[in-house]
Amino acid sequence: MSFLERSHLLPSSLVLFILSLLSIQQSYSASAQRPASSPCKVGLILDLNSLVGRMALTSIRIAVDDFYAAHPRSSNHLELLVRKSNDVVTAASAAMELMMKHEVRAILGPQTSIESEFVAELGSKAHVPIVAFSATSPSVSHSHSPYFLRAAANDAAQAAAIADLVSAYGWRRVVPVYEDNDYGSALVPYLIDALNAAGAAVPYRSAIPASASDDYVSAALYRLATEQTRVFVVHMRPDLAARFFPLASDAGMVSAGYVWIITDGLTALLGSGIDAATVAESMQGVLGLAPFTPKSGRVNEFKRKWRRRFSEENPADDVTTAAATSSYALWAYDAAWAVAEAADRLGPVGPEYVGAGTEPTDIANLPVSSTGHELLKLLEEAEFDGLGGEFRLDDGELNVTAFRIVNVIGEGAREIGFWTPQHGLSRRLDGSGEGLAGVIWPGESMVEPKGWDRPTSGAVLRVAVPGPVDVGFHGFLDIETDAATNRTMAGGFVIDVFEAAARQLPYALRFEYVLADVVSYHTLVQQVANGSYDAAVADITITANRSHQVDFTLPYMASGVSMAVAVRDERSTIWVFIKPLKQDLWLVSAAFFILTGAVVWALEHRINDEFRGPPSNQLGTVFYFSLSTLVFAHRENVVSNLSKFVVVIWVFVVLILQSSYTASLTSMLTVQKLKPAFVGFDDLKNSGKNVGYLQDSFVKGVLLNRGFDESRLVSFKSPQQYEEALSNGTVAAIVDEIPYLKLAFPKGSPLVSDLSRAILNITESNEVTEIQRKWFGDESTCPSQDNPLSSNQLGFESFAGLFLITGTASLCAFVLHLATFVYKNRYKLRNIASQNSFLPTLRLIAKLFDDKDLSAHTFKKAQPKDGSMKAENRDTGVSPYETYTASPVSMSNYTFEEGRTTPSVEPASSIVFEIEPASPATETTMHTAGHEPSTLPLSFLSLIILSLLSIQQPSSASTQLLVPSALKVGLILDLNSLVGRITLTSICIAVDDFYAAHPHSSTRLDLLVRDSNGVVTAASAAMELLTKHEVQAILALRRRSSRRSSPNSARRPTARSSPSRPPTPWSRTPIPPTSSAPLRTTRPRRPPSPPLCRPTAGAASSQSTRIPNMAPPSSPTSSTPSTVSAPLSPTARQFRPPPLTTTSPPRSTASRRSRRACSSCTCCRTLPPGSSRGRDAGMMSAGYVWIITDGLTTLLGCDIDAATVAESMQGVLGLAPFVPKSARVNEFKRKWRRRFSEENPAADVPAAAATSNYALWAYDAAWAVAAAADRLGPVGPAYVGAGTGPTDIANLRVSSTGPELLKLLEETEFDGLGGKFRLVEGELNVTAFRS
Repeated sequence: MSFLERSHLLPSSLVLFILSLLSIQQSYSASAQRPASSPCKVGLILDLNSLVGRMALTSIRIAVDDFYAAHPRSSNHLELLVRKSNDVVTAASAAMELMMKHEVRAILGPQTSIESEFVAELGSKAHVPIVAFSATSPSVSHSHSPYFLRAAANDAAQAAAIADLVSAYGWRRVVPVYEDNDYGSALVPYLIDALNAAGAAVPYRSAIPASASDDYVSAALYRLATEQTRVFVVHMRPDLAARFFPLASDAGMVSAGYVWIITDGLTALLGSGIDAATVAESMQGVLGLAPFTPKSGRVNEFKRKWRRRFSEENPADDVTTAAATSSYALWAYDAAWAVAEAADRLGPVGPEYVGAGTEPTDIANLPVSSTGHELLKLLEEAEFDGLGGEFRLDDGELNVTAFRIVNVIGEGAREIGFWTPQHGLSRRLDGSGEGLAGVIWPGESMVEPKGWDRPTSGAVLRVAVPGPVDVGFHGFLDIETDAATNRTMAGGFVIDVFEAAARQLPYALRFEYVLADVVSYHTLVQQVANGSYDAAVADITITANRSHQVDFTLPYMASGVSMAVAVRDERSTIWVFIKPLKQDLWLVSAAFFILTGAVVWALEHRINDEFRGPPSNQLGTVFYFSLSTLVFAHRENVVSNLSKFVVVIWVFVVLILQSSYTASLTSMLTVQKLKPAFVGFDDLKNSGKNVGYLQDSFVKGVLLNRGFDESRLVSFKSPQQYEEALSNGTVAAIVDEIPYLKLAFPKGSPLVSDLSRAILNITESNEVTEIQRKWFGDESTCPSQDNPLSSNQLGFESFAGLFLITGTASLCAFVLHLATFVYKNRYKLRNIASQNSFLPTLRLIAKLFDDKDLSAHTFKKAQPKDGSMKAENRDTGVSPYETYTASPVSMSNYTFEEGRTTPSVEPASSIVFEIEPASPATETTMHTAGHEPSTLPLSFLSLIILSLLSIQQPSSASTQLLVPSALKVGLILDLNSLVGRITLTSICIAVDDFYAAHPHSSTRLDLLVRDSNGVVTAASAAMELLTKHEVQAILALRRRSSRRSSPNSARRPTARSSPSRPPTPWSRTPIPPTSSAPLRTTRPRRPPSPPLCRPTAGAASSQSTRIPNMAPPSSPTSSTPSTVSAPLSPTARQFRPPPLTTTSPPRSTASRRSRRACSSCTCCRTLPPGSSRGRDAGMMSAGYVWIITDGLTTLLGCDIDAATVAESMQGVLGLAPFVPKSARVNEFKRKWRRRFSEENPAADVPAAAATSNYALWAYDAAWAVAAAADRLGPVGPAYVGAGTGPTDIANLRVSSTGPELLKLLEETEFDGLGGKFRLVEGELNVTAFRS
């Protein structure tokens, strides 16, 4: 290059350099003018100890990075605040901290449905969107919590796919096996509906707790294996499934003939949440469903990023490639992308939260997000093509319309087809290709399972029949052998009943009869036990030794040993006149003769001279008068009206007794009376005569054990020989077995229970009767053995009513007479009691009772006209208390003020009685004049009178009352519901009644009432009660979500006193204090509104604070350890539970629900309009059947007004727990009506409300808490420990007395108003319902 060229190049380079500098400066100035993106705080609540949590965290971080890489000019940038959570309480604590401290705009998570349920309520309260990507349970939904959005498939969406899969293979019975919590049980109603629509039934279910031991799971699997159905739908979380399937494989249930279908929650985690080894060894042939996710380049790129980043963040985890494309990973990515996009569209915002709670623990008044509503709307409108497919929320739910059907092969799953609502099952997604690809079933079988099987091993059941059978027993059992086929043919009563029972089994039982040529049944039992035969059919007797060898079915005829003897006529005896009446009637009659005479004497001797005189004369009069009434020959004239009343009734009783005696004696003397020659084994053994028995029967051993000499025992081969031997005197008696029949099976055979149930079914029907008539004829044609030997004796039970009448009349007359005597002589009796010691007092009262009553009309007739009296009358009749001056007696009132440690004494107006005490001289005259009274009966009467006087004179010691210590108990109620008012009144009465019955109790309940109309308000009330007042227990409403709504670590049992789904308690006035201890309540801040049925929360804090929580029944959910349920829990049994209540899908509209025959309603207020719509739709007419559950039945006419019942619910059937009637219930009803009217004057509630289950259960629950508190005694410091902060509800202080109080509640047993109060596993044991 020349110099000239180089000289031109240098300026060009300089110009280029200057232009580069200018462009850089312009770029910098442009970037300086672009507004900086503002952070948008978003909470992320995950269980980082779980694989799903770590997978989701990686996906969300990648999604945020990808979004802002694709939108670099976004005005908002997500700032993720990650919080750990492993249960409901920690999730709630994390959500509270994110909202109150960091004021997040939205929350991603929580991870599980159980946690999401309460966090969704908090989000709705604070207007913070809760976007869940792994909470799939229908128990939480957008329709219930408006700020909850599910960016995942609802579990209910796969129910239709499962039903179509079952229908495609022709299976007609399916058994759900699910985790026993909200996640597992919420799918079951939808699944049952879908299966029913497809023509399949659910005969039983198996619910397995998440914490179940391996032994428990194995036992559940064994029960499943013994049943007929072989098609199982498994819906549980991976940690439980990873234990369940290996145990099922060990039990031989993952083999040919079985069908296992797993839901998408397990299919998505095959090889990751469930390790590959478990899949390969224990899940081969399993069918699974998973939401369809389209394959794309974005998914492949995400898969690469995810594996690299997950390995960096979790180097210890070894996950498969499939984890990156699992549903949870893709849904988490799409959910984070949707939040970032909505935040970007939201743009810069002003103040984040407005308003604030009154205190840090006031979670019912959370501050409200100013952007929450707008952000929620943007999220609901979000639509984009996500990794998991099209992202679009319909009614807050991710719209998933296609599922993959997979078959587990090896360590993974092979896709065999698809399901869509439009095409159903198909080979390809577009609907082309009929059916599914070939399936390799469990056991590597290619044969399609039939779905049911016989629940025992072996091809044919070999049933042993003993033989040969004597001709006399052919009616019971007859054996023949077909010479051509060598096949055993059996007949007779035993065989017909066995075959009838086999036909009742829900599966085909193949069996064959095998002739067992045995000498005795002992040998036959041993051969069944050692496996020579599968079963034995005969009249085999159950003995202790045999029961250890084999299992017996229920008998279908009565069993036992009987004795046949000759009879003789018993009419000739010198004591025949005694036999018409039994001994008890003779004794009772004699006692009433004496009683009646004594009562008449007591009524007459003070006013009738014929009943007076020396003691011996009076005693003779008593006996003679009463006994002479037997022949109506009594001569004494009675003058008292009470005596006449008693005598008239007694004479009527005597007339009936006499007539009955005459008739019975006549019958005995004229009718043949036969009596057995021997009445028992002892008489027969002592007679020394021979005894017959059936040859080869166990009866010989029984007789030898009873002490019979073997030389006296004679064997017979058939019953036909019995009569001849008895007639000719060869034997004096025949001892034989009563005909009875049972089936024997080897130990542990599952057929025992099935055939026993079948035997019960045919026994309760007429089938056994028809078979018996076929072989033995009609029993009515046989002569009765009871009539000739029946007794004509009359017993006390035949005349108990008569004796009750006369005894009541005599007692009432005597009590009335005694009361009259005490009243007329009250001044004298009080003076005697106050002036003398005990024994002299008795003598003086006896003397006073023995004296004549000169005021009686019988003695007034004998007085002279001038008013003078004879000397003897003056000595005995004039009052002996004329010489003493009057002595006043004063009484004072004591007033006990609430809250004072000692009673204050206030002088009251004195009550003065002018009493004239007797002088010593007069008292001496009383003992010397006349005759000495009969001391024994009069002393007894005096003792009764002294007791009555002592009741009226309480000792001064009773005024020294101990001051009980207060035990704070929270009461969380919905103050706007009618049931709340009903319940509150019941609880107040219960507390009053308890302490009235236990006045010396060392503790007194201090009730703190709090309002609640939702989950959050209930949780707020519980927090305030726990942190501020340190209550020892909580009486609250139970609801599935409310139980888990609050913290979980303060060790406080919670006592539920009203139902879960029906309305909750309410209070409108403070609870009045009891007589000796305060019963404090807080007045609501607002007046009552019309009855609402909103379930509330409040029991959730119990496990965290460890205080007792007594609650009413609820939906079938697992209870926390600190929760005990006062009323009934309708949780179904693990196997063969009652049918589930059908619930409508979350997206169904009100108009669609009104057209469905829903038989149960969770909210009482929804029934009246629903019923009205049902009536208007013509569904309350002939041909329809409506059945309501106890939650509605108990409130008919109360929370469901009488007009609605009368107009729209006619003909409805209802069930309600049975409540026994009693005097206590009647007394409670009276108290309740009066008190409820005083506290709720505006409410018009029928009398039935007082005896509703909620009222009685609330009463019993409060009584149980008071009883447990009384047994607990005074307590020391209430709570120990401290949380890290006011909002740290995951670390609440712990109740020091909670565990002990919980144990006392669980052990409490008493006869409550609602029946026997006893908690079984924390639930009230209710065993009877009325319909």
